[in-house]
Amino acid sequence: METYENQRQLLKSIQSYIELGKTSNLEVLTSKIFDLNLAYYVKYQIEQLNFGLVTRKIDDYLFKSSMDIFLYQRDDIKKFDFDSIENKNLNFIKTQIGINQLFFYKTSFGTKENLRHWDNINRFEVLCNKELVTRIKEYPKLNLCVFKSNEIGEQGNYTRFEILTPRDYIRKTTHYKTEGSREDYHDWYMDAYENDESNFWNND
Repeated sequence: METYENQRQLLKSIQSYIELGKTSNLEVLTSKIFDLNLAYYVKYQIEQLNFGLVTRKIDDYLFKSSMDIFLYQRDDIKKFDFDSIENKNLNFIKTQIGINQLFFYKTSFGTKENLRHWDNINRFEVLCNKELVTRIKEYPKLNLCVFKSNEIGEQGNYTRFEILTPRDYIRKTTHYKTEGSREDYHDWYMDAYENDESNFWNND
């Protein structure tokens, strides 16, 4: 798998070859550019002997890429071999995630007050509603579920685990499935009301 650094070195090599006048070797290098739009542009300009445009384009591309790239990519975070956990107690959940103890602090994620555990090395967070944490302390074997999602923060990718009651878990998964189907079909709202806006009167 090509990485940003590999591509950066490749593009810098193309610039160096142009500066040194070794243009006969460029065909092999340009064939390794993974961005097809950039590859087509570079190959065309080389055929036209517009080497100045090539070096300028590469400079612009590298600058934009360096601004867009995240500190943590998907390959930089811990991988988990499960998508969700259902009807298990907290000890089982901690074992699956790979933590011995949860260190919660307050966060404002969501509509309720949540507590958050953050693992910066493995780039994952565990969220749990404050009231549910209290219930878990009273009933350690309480059945719980975990909703897992991949998120992107200011520094890049991380994994989010939300500890939920079975009822809230069902609501969460149902919401995601519903929202997903609505994104795929943009006219669901009008069709639900037979394409007649006068039927919206009871839509609170």
